[in-house]
Amino acid sequence: MFKTILLPTDGSPNARAATEMAFDLAKATDASVFVSYIVEFLPAYGRAGAPWILGQGVKREEMIARGESVVEAVTRLADERGIECKTKVTSGVPQQLIVEQAKRVDADVIVMGKTDRRGVSERLWGSTADRVVMRATVPVLLVSEADLASTG
Repeated sequence: MFKTILLPTDGSPNARAATEMAFDLAKATDASVFVSYIVEFLPAYGRAGAPWILGQGVKREEMIARGESVVEAVTRLADERGIECKTKVTSGVPQQLIVEQAKRVDADVIVMGKTDRRGVSERLWGSTADRVVMRATVPVLLVSEADLASTG
């Protein structure tokens, strides 16, 4: 049924639930998993002219290092379960890159965590997950921690 599953992750509880779901699907269908961590940042500059992520006070390099740590943890889990896994850490606009990556890796499905946040920007433009669902050319399975808990 599936040959390649795209798993965008940010390391959140919902993303970890999506990881579990993606791995269950991969095991059941002998699919490989492509794990993607996308650093979304708006450039801003501190007093010394160093690039920071707007509103978070975190350097871009620190966010990339966090992404590498997250995908390493997912890769270890995949190895423990005997699942073929490839990874990519990049930066850009998540909803655009997720849809592009799905095409590039010839994904049969995108499995991702859904957000429970409903701030002003989500009300106006939708969450990243909402925008991926609208733009993707393959099925998108949205998973939350609560969904996984209710299924066992």
